[in-house]
Amino acid sequence: MVRVLELAVGTTASIAEITTSTLARVEKLAAFGIVPGSVIRLVARRPTCVIACGETSIALEDEIGRDIYVHV
Repeated sequence: MVRVLELAVGTTASIAEITTSTLARVEKLAAFGIVPGSVIRLVARRPTCVIACGETSIALEDEIGRDIYVHV
């Protein structure tokens, strides 16, 4: 497992776990389909982390990106 921020841009991976301790953050990510088992693609890393999940793209703060672990 690696953090989503460690992926190369354009890489597709499956979310293994989200380690944040904030329930509100987990719920917000879940509303976008960002949950364990979802397949995501890293679209950009700078100036901010952008991931795509299905037809949804979402920009994440680096702090949140460090909480998302994926299977490569």
